Amino acid sequence: MTDYSKIRQQISQLRHEEEILLNTLMRPRRMARGTITWHKNRKNVEDSEKLYPGLIRAVGGKSVGRRVRVGHLEWLEPLLEAHREYRQGLQRVRAIHGRIEGLLEMLRYEHLYDYESRVAGHLVPVSQEGKNVEE
Repeated sequence: MTDYSKIRQQISQLRHEEEILLNTLMRPRRMARGTITWHKNRKNVEDSEKLYPGLIRAVGGKSVGRRVRVGHLEWLEPLLEAHREYRQGLQRVRAIHGRIEGLLEMLRYEHLYDYESRVAGHLVPVSQEGKNVEE
């Protein structure tokens, strides 16, 4: 037997977590998209051991690279981190939605019946395995 109270409590907790996340996501900080990568200088053999920063980002399904000045890393890295945190927040919201949907499906199946004219009472409970049954 399903404990409806526990399922409702879980949904309530997830909704609270979602509300906090959404409030954060609705007020985004300044962000920059991309990832810092480090490259060697291929042209100058003396500097081949020295690494130089670059920025890689996806534009139109392709990776686009940009050179980054070493002096700009100090202010650019927090902007990149803010974008990464924003994407992670969106991913968490999607996960919460999926979990809530699963819990609601559990509640729905507890109250879902099929009509069968040859059965006394005419209603037969639908089992979780019967999800592919057309409604």
